[in-house]
Amino acid sequence: MKYKDIAPSRIVEEGIELAALYSEDGDRILPQRKLADKYSVSRNAINLALAKLEKNGILRQQRKRGMVINKKIDINLLAMSPMSEELKRLNIDITHIESKYCKTPNELTDFFGKESKDLVVIRRKRRYQEKVISYEEAYLDKEKFGDLVQIDFNNRSLYEVLKSEYNLAPTYGRENISCVLADRLLSDELNIEFGKPIYKVDSFNYGEDDFPIEHTTQYLPAHNIKYHFQAKNILDYREDE
Repeated sequence: MKYKDIAPSRIVEEGIELAALYSEDGDRILPQRKLADKYSVSRNAINLALAKLEKNGILRQQRKRGMVINKKIDINLLAMSPMSEELKRLNIDITHIESKYCKTPNELTDFFGKESKDLVVIRRKRRYQEKVISYEEAYLDKEKFGDLVQIDFNNRSLYEVLKSEYNLAPTYGRENISCVLADRLLSDELNIEFGKPIYKVDSFNYGEDDFPIEHTTQYLPAHNIKYHFQAKNILDYREDE
């Protein structure tokens, strides 16, 4: 049996990936010349490796510093998918905190309707590489989805449960993204300083015939999340009037 030699660029990739495990976000990597000397490969192999590592999110370009280690989760704000779908592609650990009934908050009356007096609220945290990256609260109508309080949502998708238990799935939705300051609850749940700026993502998801299925509020510490905008025909990107 014959074995092919490992491609020079792959040797560099594996070396930097290993080093990244023991590095902090924003740490600089060696200059290309020193990398070429260290791994005994050509500059072309270095360029190929760096391009691949940047594409895979291991590295990122930083102004005036060049390539640095990237430990942030990169999310496209204009991607046509909800935040949960953006995070789903990663190896995310979901911790179920609690599920209970609550009175419908005033700010959700327009979404669920005035006839919806009580809701189910499901509280969860998400971790990536042992770091808390989000705290979230999902709200659904108690009359229609009251049995959800009995379900264990540890490492389980809410949408998958809705599909399997209710044969229901959102058909469209919208998201509002803003910045807030962490209160005591959020600072404890996210392991961050009190008053630190964090992202707040409110999603409103509907089924057929504009049926309101669920509202989720997610809080994400900015030091773990990197947002970017990438869209075509940006001048046509607007809500329906």
